[in-house]
Amino acid sequence: MSLPLYTPNQDYVNTQTSDNKGDIELTKTRVKTSAPITGSSKINDKTGIITRAPKSNEGMQLSFAFEWETPDNGFCGSLVDCFGSVVGALGVILFCSCLPNPYQSVYQGSVGLITKFGKMYKVADPGLIKVNPLSEKLYVVDVKLRTMEIPDQKCLTKDNVRIVLTSVLYYQIFEPHIIYFSVRSFESTLKVRARSTLRQVIGARNLLDVIERREEIAESIEEIIAQTADSWGIRIESFVIEDLTLPPSLLKSLAMAAEAKRIGESKIIQATAEVKSAKLMRKAADILASKPAINGNLYQDRYEGEQLITVSGEAPSVKDISGKHGIVVGATIDKLLEGASTQCLQNINLAMKNGEYAGIPDDLIIRG
Repeated sequence: MSLPLYTPNQDYVNTQTSDNKGDIELTKTRVKTSAPITGSSKINDKTGIITRAPKSNEGMQLSFAFEWETPDNGFCGSLVDCFGSVVGALGVILFCSCLPNPYQSVYQGSVGLITKFGKMYKVADPGLIKVNPLSEKLYVVDVKLRTMEIPDQKCLTKDNVRIVLTSVLYYQIFEPHIIYFSVRSFESTLKVRARSTLRQVIGARNLLDVIERREEIAESIEEIIAQTADSWGIRIESFVIEDLTLPPSLLKSLAMAAEAKRIGESKIIQATAEVKSAKLMRKAADILASKPAINGNLYQDRYEGEQLITVSGEAPSVKDISGKHGIVVGATIDKLLEGASTQCLQNINLAMKNGEYAGIPDDLIIRG
């Protein structure tokens, strides 16, 4: 057994160990001492060492110790009981192998059930227990937390789909005398109950519910099993569905459905983008068809026509015209039309048809 010895203002712990010869050895183990020291502790005034006692083992296991009133077994029973006590005492004193030892051990994590003449009258906690070798008998029951695997359980869902489930059940014995003397082979009985409950709950659900609500289904199964197991002296801690196996054909169908869903979502995204693009194009067309846009195009076409006339080397007669922005431009209409492009003429004719002459010089207007 080792006992940690905490030294203040140091970053190590002195551990006191003792071997079989009784020699004591101190070893240093580095630990973080920034956390406050809690629990039961004792300070040595001479060395200044704080000795921290180990935690109590009371919280490791619940106490099941109980003793019922012993019934009167008559003269013969009392005689056998007395003779058994003598035999047990001789077995301890003389260390004779032919005589039974009345002292037996019950290890941590277990409890002892003691019967006298076949009737249970006492529950003992872990430790050394004295048992009358002739009238009493000791039964040891493990009360630690246990796990039970339920592999490859075939179930049929509400929509007639066969699935295979693998689950685990966590349970603990809290009334050992009931589980030992009232239930025969309680592990197999509990497994049968868990399997039947699993089939019952899965049969009332659709496949989609089983896939999406696995935890909810596990809780329902746990509650149903706990109602029955409680009467057997068993406490159900939890029920977990570890694996769900679907038929290969169904897996293929689900994969195809998922692929179709992804394709549909991509088409929706593409269609939404096309609608937005069409709206933007329509808005741009409306802006270009407005009066300010047409007038601006006419002035731009006139400027392009003048540039073409200038490049051709001809010297047209120039007439001063004051533009909107103070720019002086001018040309005879004949030369302007000769150098203008087809697009320019189309824009001018469109303006003429609509009667939109506002802002256009008189010498550029072709009146029909």
